[in-house]
Amino acid sequence: MRVSDKILLAGLVIIDHLFATNFVEREVARRKAKVARSEARLAEISEQLVKLEGLLETAKLQLCLLYLRQRNLLLPHRWLYFDPANSQEDKGLDLLIDHLVKPRLAATELQEVDKNRYIYKLEPDWAAIGDFLAQREADLQPEIADWLKTLKKGLPT
Repeated sequence: MRVSDKILLAGLVIIDHLFATNFVEREVARRKAKVARSEARLAEISEQLVKLEGLLETAKLQLCLLYLRQRNLLLPHRWLYFDPANSQEDKGLDLLIDHLVKPRLAATELQEVDKNRYIYKLEPDWAAIGDFLAQREADLQPEIADWLKTLKKGLPT
């Protein structure tokens, strides 16, 4: 409690005692109401923060799906394989690891190509990705939504 608050309350106690008023009760009630309003606002902000975090996670997942869709179109036979020697593929793999592998929406497998040369294979868990998007009621672009449906059905990609 600040010194000025202590002085105010001490003065109110003296006034209440001398004149039989209830200024201290009113001040305490006013401050309790202010604390209650602040706590309600904090709860509202916390709820908004949770919603925004969910939207951010969904946006990150959609970014990963767009990246994978692009790779699928450009490199149809090796779109899930990443060569860490290629800086672009390494950056893309880092993005996918952060937003798919760490939240357990995909896994990676290290494969040896030559002696001392490795590539990573991304193994997305399409069912988990679908569940993640359904829980958050995410609106995907129609092309991505159709592509995911095709992948879930196990048709050739």
